[in-house]
Amino acid sequence: MLSTLAETDNNKGQLDEVPFWAASDMVRACPEMVERRAGDWLTMWDVCPVGELQLIGQDLRGVVPLRFALGGMIYERVVRAFGPRASQPDLFDDRRRA
Repeated sequence: MLSTLAETDNNKGQLDEVPFWAASDMVRACPEMVERRAGDWLTMWDVCPVGELQLIGQDLRGVVPLRFALGGMIYERVVRAFGPRASQPDLFDDRRRA
């Protein structure tokens, strides 16, 4: 979990409690991806705008735990990167990056 955040360029400034928990949840939810495709996993985290997602999630403060809000937004990106449509993404999707 620590390497997921610490070894990716896009997330160095976001190291606080919420992304730690969200990254931990993603590692627990996707252990096969972390083990078998570690390089791809870290690449996905490199392009994932964790700080921006965390800022968006602030609107949910007091409604749902921020850990779960951020985790859900990151998981959507995990599915895009590793899920069944990863090799043939939707061409009309405006978020094809990650």
